[in-house]
Order: sequence, then C-alpha cells, then structure tokens
Amino acid sequence: MKKIISFLLSLTLLLSTTIAFAATGANKVSDQGVNKSKLKIKDIYVTVPYDISEVKIERMQKDGYERVEIRDKKTGELIEAFGEKVVPLINSSNSKDSKSQFLSQYTVNLIQSTSGDYSIHYVYKERKDGPAVTRLYTILTVYSYGSFRQIESVNDTYWTAESGGTWELVNPHATTISTSGSFPTIEIETFGTATIEVRTTLSAGENTQ
Repeated sequence: MKKIISFLLSLTLLLSTTIAFAATGANKVSDQGVNKSKLKIKDIYVTVPYDISEVKIERMQKDGYERVEIRDKKTGELIEAFGEKVVPLINSSNSKDSKSQFLSQYTVNLIQSTSGDYSIHYVYKERKDGPAVTRLYTILTVYSYGSFRQIESVNDTYWTAESGGTWELVNPHATTISTSGSFPTIEIETFGTATIEVRTTLSAGENTQ
C-alpha cells in the first residue's frame, strides 16, 4: 500500500522600494550599518540595499520595459530585478488619449491648462524564490517640464505572480506613500507583504506481511 503525504510550505515576502526622480545626496549611503546604493532604471532611481560595485548589473529591453537585473558577481544568480515603462498621457498641446481614465476630470482639466507633459510610469520590483517569481508594481502619474520631473500621484500598487507551478500568491498587501508626506513629490516609498504557498505531494511505500 502507498501512502500519499501532502506538505504545504509557506514563505512570507516583505518588499520595499524607494523611488525618486533625482539622485539626491550621495550615490552610496549607509543606513544603520547597511550599505545602500541608488540605481537608475529609465527615468527613476531606486535605492538598493547593497554596494553596486559588489554585484553585476545587466540592462535590457523586455516587454516594453527598461529592465535592470542585479546578479551575484560570483554565481550569476539573480538577486532581484527592476523595470520601468513610460507611457505619454497628456501633453501641453491639450491633446489626450484613452489613458486619461487614470485621472479625475478635475485633474485632466488642470493638466490641460498647464505647460509641460504628463506620463504614466509603470515600475516593478521582481524577486525569485524557488519556483515562484513575483513582482510588486507601482503606477505613477508624472509631470515633466524640460529636465524637471515630479510625481503627481500614485495610481495603483499591487502584486503579480510571474511564473507558473504548484505555488500560489496569497494575502497580498501593498501601499505607496510620499516620503515628504504629500503630493506632488520627487520621492515615494512602496511597501508590500504577501505569502507564497507551495504544495508538495510525496508517495511513500509500505510493506505488508
């Protein structure tokens, strides 16, 4: 007779990302003894919890995103990845397209009366845990005028599962705040928690007399 044994393994994820539109301060900073570096993706900068000189950085275009992969220098193993895609929304000529659905009519009217350009920025942080690949997304409305950029609002923050298999992403929670306490701002921080559940089934033989 064979016995079927089922295991449910769980892993709690805790991710945070600081997103800014300027490399404010030093490119290398120390926070409670942990070295951190600022890394540019496309337009935005993210803060990563290690010295960039100690890891391997790979850049590529993938699925319309500017993607940056951070890998272990010795093993080549993926540590984490970031992506950014920019979609023009409304420009100073008062033209608009269907993507204005992200904004209220009041904001649309305000944008149309303002010089400069507006765009939607899709930003993600990706990690791999065994068979599970997950992403934490932040979607922003950004105002730009020449080289100046600021974050007008956060449209959404959410998790996605990016790989298949016998695992499930459960209890996802995500939020984004302005580090200055209000909008517009040039820096935000995204926080997310979720649980990966992996179900494993084993069969064990049993001898009978």
